[in-house]
Amino acid sequence: MATVAQLVGAYVKIRDSKKVIQDRHKAELEATNAKLALIESGLLNMLNADGVESMRTENGTAFKKTMVKATVRDRELFFNYVVENDLMHMLSSAVSAPAVREFIEANGEAPPGVAVNTVLTVNIRR
Repeated sequence: MATVAQLVGAYVKIRDSKKVIQDRHKAELEATNAKLALIESGLLNMLNADGVESMRTENGTAFKKTMVKATVRDRELFFNYVVENDLMHMLSSAVSAPAVREFIEANGEAPPGVAVNTVLTVNIRR
């Protein structure tokens, strides 16, 4: 039977090995990702030049897709605006786990409407 020290040592060694593989994998993919980005850029230029949203070929279809990413620059300004203008649909319903944990520690229970699921795990550090 292995000791705790042996298991922790094995875990750290395997985790370090995993990190080396992940770093190598990332480095190996850099050239491939750069080639893909170059082709995507070329296709976007072609779509724009022809004034079309997509082009179908025997090998597949290239199409434009607009992605919108929004971040809050001024939290107070944004939230006040949302509340004052009844624009609650602009907010997502994520719950801050650390804040809920603090609430439970202070109040003995979760806030109303929040389900809490705790999972006990083992972490290893050096």
